[in-house]
Amino acid sequence: MKTNSKIMILAALAGFLASSCGNENNNQPEPMPNEEQGITFSFTEQDYESDQELTRATPRTETAYLSDCEAEVSVENDPDITVNKTRAITNKHYTIRAYRNGVKIGEIRGTFNGSTFTHDVTSPKDLPLNFGMTYDLVAFNDDVIPMGDNLTVSLDKASTAFIGTTTVLANHPKKMQVAFTMKHVGARLRIQFLCQKDIPGNITTTIAGTTANTLPVSISYNPMTKAYTSTTGSMTPRTNNSPASTQAKYTASNGGQTFDYTSTSSNYHYFLPTTTGTDIKLNLSGGTVFWNPLTGSIPKLGATLTMQSGKSYLIKIKLKPRFTYLFSDGTTGFRSQTTYGGAPAATAKTPIAVVVGQGRAVR
Repeated sequence: MKTNSKIMILAALAGFLASSCGNENNNQPEPMPNEEQGITFSFTEQDYESDQELTRATPRTETAYLSDCEAEVSVENDPDITVNKTRAITNKHYTIRAYRNGVKIGEIRGTFNGSTFTHDVTSPKDLPLNFGMTYDLVAFNDDVIPMGDNLTVSLDKASTAFIGTTTVLANHPKKMQVAFTMKHVGARLRIQFLCQKDIPGNITTTIAGTTANTLPVSISYNPMTKAYTSTTGSMTPRTNNSPASTQAKYTASNGGQTFDYTSTSSNYHYFLPTTTGTDIKLNLSGGTVFWNPLTGSIPKLGATLTMQSGKSYLIKIKLKPRFTYLFSDGTTGFRSQTTYGGAPAATAKTPIAVVVGQGRAVR
């Protein structure tokens, strides 16, 4: 009797244990999809965008005075740029960071080639994203230097630094796929001279900072606030050569009525965002326009210009002859000394003739 009772108790105990184990297995939480399957990445690079639309009909202009020319300066979006044009990426190294509520929760590094992202040997293989949560992801190439949570770029890397951002919800039932559009950190500009007559030879100029220690030479980007903080300094002057015009002589400008003779620099100049037109100037050192050497300086390249990341700018400079006028008081001078040229009313003079030769004037 005792033996049978022991057998029954052991059998019941075994059934209880089996049931407990089964319940424990059934209550085990499912693994998160990203932990089980991982995340894949794709990258494209976006070309420079056009600047925000400017009024082409009446662009804001400024006038500088050269040797015997007036230089009318205006800024436009570069017409050669196709907005949002992207290209594939091969064999480039990136760092990818994940943030939640402004706090970094993970970072991986690796190389993207064609369609495959291969993590570095020393890097984690995945980002610790929790299912059902939203994250801000930031990717940047090796020309961007992380300093804490901020990303820094120096002026010499303005043309090659890329940053891409995206926001993802970790809710994909299988493998998550994250696509980055990498955008230029820097901005670029080029120079175009326009004239009513042909430009017979190269125009040699130098782009330089207007004053020492005022031009942004380094920027720090906060990926959460998307704000830039700049450090100012001086830049090395850059050579800017514009070739002779190629339009037909004498006829292209309809007898000098339009500014159809152009000389556009073949190279771009790269700057960091927040750089303004008042930070840079153009020094002229060679070339001939209106049969005389072209010399002098344009002290600023657009007072209203503030450069933005990924934008492309075209600085248009209209070269106009600078006539000498005979004034009503018997003196001679330039248009800038008249009310028509913007001189103050108290000192403005009245032109009565144009001086065309030594001691000769024509009304």
